[in-house]
Amino acid sequence: MASIVTHVLSGTVLALSVPSATIEEKAFLVIGTVLPDLIFMPYIIAIAHVAKKKIKNLTEEDFILYGYSTPKIRFLKKIYFISHGLPLVFLFLIIGNWQQSFLFLSVGFAVHILYDLFMHQYDDTNFVPRPLYPISSYRFRHGFTNGWRTTWKERILSWSAHLIIIFLIVWLL
Repeated sequence: MASIVTHVLSGTVLALSVPSATIEEKAFLVIGTVLPDLIFMPYIIAIAHVAKKKIKNLTEEDFILYGYSTPKIRFLKKIYFISHGLPLVFLFLIIGNWQQSFLFLSVGFAVHILYDLFMHQYDDTNFVPRPLYPISSYRFRHGFTNGWRTTWKERILSWSAHLIIIFLIVWLL
């Protein structure tokens, strides 16, 4: 939930920094910053079902234990990696040649993916970001935090750093 809030805030800041964009284009930018995590929700729901827990009670261990437990969950995990991969951004850029709103969607997606690359680090390499998936299964292991193991104070610091970076990017534009 907190990660989605951070992505919405970053998308909103970016959208507001493009005064010439239409409302639709700004909406696509914000949607792009959130959509990868929304695509992830069926996977989370499936893990909660197998673990027999409420979503809010899931732990990192549940994802490690059940993350590949059924064909459906394995399929949903692949969808997660595709939705968090740069090849999808390039597909949106191609579509953007015909539908300009998709250019804004691709910027939002790219911001989400770049943020997650550096904000996600996990001991279990099955959950490490794969920015080139499905073209490559290369695992990016240079993230700064494991969201499952951070305190609220560390999360707030992480979110603040992210928003400062977004403001700097906007200011430099």
